[in-house]
Amino acid sequence: MFAIRYWSVIILIVAAAIGFFVYTTTGGGGRFDFKLGLDLSGGSHLVYN
Repeated sequence: MFAIRYWSVIILIVAAAIGFFVYTTTGGGGRFDFKLGLDLSGGSHLVYN
């Protein structure tokens, strides 16, 4: 029983750390700023010839 509780706490801490990293880097001007592609930001690309 102790091992299950131990691993669940470890998984929750790791998930919280990853969530905090993603939350802080999606804002503007961060050290690791994500740049979303056209498919994720909802844009389109037109090329005129």
